[in-house]
Amino acid sequence: MRNSHSNKGKITGNRPKVVVITGASAGIGRATARHFARDGARIGLLARGMEGLEGARRDVEALGGEAVPIRPIFRLANRS
Repeated sequence: MRNSHSNKGKITGNRPKVVVITGASAGIGRATARHFARDGARIGLLARGMEGLEGARRDVEALGGEAVPIRPIFRLANRS
């Protein structure tokens, strides 16, 4: 009997996987972006800092993925 989950997490057919990752500039978020990039995914990268976002974009593209870095254009006011 064939394992129906053998392609789980892989890109199949002609449609690339599309993923959006928050906190993509560092840590687990950046590692997750790299993981999906290896499968050729199209990845929306969200984070507060542009420097980290650009680094994540370079990582994704170097690994074969397509990156779209997105930085929020607003900040919530500190509530004291």
